[in-house]
Amino acid sequence: MLIQPHNALLAVTPGDWRIRRAGGDTESLLGQPPDVLLGTGLARLFGAERIERLQPLLSLSGTLERPRHLFHLISPAGSPVDVLGHWASGLVVLEFEPRREPVPDDLLAMAGDMVRRVRSTRTV
Repeated sequence: MLIQPHNALLAVTPGDWRIRRAGGDTESLLGQPPDVLLGTGLARLFGAERIERLQPLLSLSGTLERPRHLFHLISPAGSPVDVLGHWASGLVVLEFEPRREPVPDDLLAMAGDMVRRVRSTRTV
C-alpha cells in the first residue's frame, strides 16, 4: 500500500488496538516516528472516547470497501487531521490525512442540496 508523504497510516489488530504497522508522516501528524509507535496501544495516542469511535469497525470486517471517516484530531503542530478507517488483511487500517479545507458549518444542509441537485438532473 502506497502512503502519500503528507499522510500517515497505522494498521492495528482489532479488539486490542495495538499498532502492527506504521508509515508515512506519523511524526508530524501524531507526534511520534513510525518505529516508536509499533506495538503501542491506540488508547495511548487517542484516549478512550476516540477508541469507542473505532468499535463499529469491528462489525464491518471484510465488508468495508472504502475508508470511512471516523473522527478528526489536532496534530502536534495544531493542524486538523481527518482519521479514516477500513479493513485490510485482517487488520484495521487507520489513515491520517491533513485537512486541506475547512469543514462546512452545516454538513447536513450541504448534503441535502447535493441530493436535490442530483435528483433534478435528467442526464449524467
